[in-house]
Amino acid sequence: MKNLKSYILHLKSNSGFTPLETSHLTSRKPKGKLTRRNNKFLTGFTLMELMVVLTISALLFTGLIININGQRAPRDIKIAQSQLVSNIRKAESYTLSSRNMPSGQPAQYYVVKFDLTKPTEYTILGIFNANTSPQVQEVEKIQLPVNVKISAISISNRLQAPATQTVNALTGCAMVAFAAPYGKVLFNSGCSPVTFPDNPYTIVASPSPDDYSKLVTFQTNVACAFEIPPNPAACSASTDSLMTITLTNSGNASLQNHVIINSITGGVSFD
Repeated sequence: MKNLKSYILHLKSNSGFTPLETSHLTSRKPKGKLTRRNNKFLTGFTLMELMVVLTISALLFTGLIININGQRAPRDIKIAQSQLVSNIRKAESYTLSSRNMPSGQPAQYYVVKFDLTKPTEYTILGIFNANTSPQVQEVEKIQLPVNVKISAISISNRLQAPATQTVNALTGCAMVAFAAPYGKVLFNSGCSPVTFPDNPYTIVASPSPDDYSKLVTFQTNVACAFEIPPNPAACSASTDSLMTITLTNSGNASLQNHVIINSITGGVSFD
């Protein structure tokens, strides 16, 4: 006992701690497996937690994709509408600036042709030698954005009969033309011949005039001279009227926008 007291006094004098106070400094290994219950410093995810995180991430990503796809169709129609307005105005500016054809010929008309048998595109044409041997030539072909098409064209408020022309949605074709030098606007509810046997194509005036001839003769004040019955009834060409072009999403027909050309003012608007 005396020796034990001496040992304790010896420890206190050297370290200031009793054996009980120093017992917590002793390093011990935990019993059993190293788990989060017996070692609070162990980090990481369990398999269940990882699966929950992955499931939530997949759901969020799916919702994001659906949202993007839902907004793509209206956006594509808006883009097509803006491009169409821009290209119609471009054809008009070509006329007002007396822009020559790619072949170097001075153009008397620039025309935008809408062929509904090819509803995903439209074409800018030029007519030259209008007073002698008129010819028409392709200048530029424009493709609409993916999943957008031209679904309908109508010409309304016509001074000639019929007052409204509705172009056949499957086989029809229509043109808007700008005549030099002041950009007078003309419409025609046909584009025969739709495909040119030659480029440039020589316009046929008689005995059976093609649709390009009808534009030229209408402008030169012999409107519908070759129509049966003659002017003013059953005239395919017109001015002082409105052309409405309908753009539709191919997968959702309820998504529609319109471009409206006013041949009185030369204005191009959209809704």
